[in-house]
Amino acid sequence: MFCCTESGRGAICRQLEPTVHIESSPQIVQYLAPHLPQLIFVNGAGQSLQVAKGAVVSVESLGAYVAAALAPRGPA
Repeated sequence: MFCCTESGRGAICRQLEPTVHIESSPQIVQYLAPHLPQLIFVNGAGQSLQVAKGAVVSVESLGAYVAAALAPRGPA
């Protein structure tokens, strides 16, 4: 889905209630954090982000997130 404004994009996402959302806007991450189980904040610019409530994973790129998720965790 697409929206012309950040606030509209956040509202659409909140209504859909996804299990996880990938976002690059700090404004939307702060808005959605209390309402969603997990957010992935693609933070290529290195912006600082403080979220009072919610599970937010900050990554440099989506590729870095996938690489970390697929990396071996150690001995089984």
